[in-house]
Amino acid sequence: KKELLQEQQKLKELEIAFEKTRQEKILNAYKNKMMEETQNFISSREDTFKELAELKAERQSLISDFKGRFLQLTKLADEATTNAVRVREKYAKTISDLQTQISILKARLDASEKPNPFAEQIIPDDELSDTRLNEVYAIMEIRGQGEDMAAKLINETGVPFLVKVGTALQTGHIVDEISPTYLRADKNGKKDYLYFSAGGILEREPIQNANIKIKSDTPKKKKSKGSPAIMTNGIPGVAAEMTVR
Repeated sequence: KKELLQEQQKLKELEIAFEKTRQEKILNAYKNKMMEETQNFISSREDTFKELAELKAERQSLISDFKGRFLQLTKLADEATTNAVRVREKYAKTISDLQTQISILKARLDASEKPNPFAEQIIPDDELSDTRLNEVYAIMEIRGQGEDMAAKLINETGVPFLVKVGTALQTGHIVDEISPTYLRADKNGKKDYLYFSAGGILEREPIQNANIKIKSDTPKKKKSKGSPAIMTNGIPGVAAEMTVR
């Protein structure tokens, strides 16, 4: 019985080892089958994987190109905005200059249509026959500082232009001084002034020229029945300033 039991135990151990070997063989066969099927699947899908890789690379290229175009469009938009602001400011300045010219020309037109109530009081004088600056020009703007100051004038035809010290005018005057509140010109040794009302408030009344002449209504020199009027080549007299030319 003892030998029989020993033989049965050995047989059982052999059966267990056989079963273990059989299962390992089946498992290895399954693994090899699955590996073969995976390799066949990968091989069959190789074109698909290659196409996916190409699509991914193309997508990345499109994203980079889009970013570059977006940056370029942003730069162009900024430049367009800057140009639009510059054009708007230039247009606004042009409109302002034109409005100033229109106002000056309108004032001259209105004044030319009105009779001069002091015409009979003005005393004719050969020394006053020369054209004065305020009869032909008006100051629109004074810019710059020190020796670099320049004035923007408008003539009686409505044409604006810039002048500086040394500029010769068609009236024969030579500009010899420009300040924030006035322009001075010389003609044959006689000084004439053109004041800029927008340049600020003067601290004192402008000094008149040395060749000021006072005409009185005394019996000896009386030439008209009007009241006396101050005349000067450089600074307009009271009667002359009452009429806007």
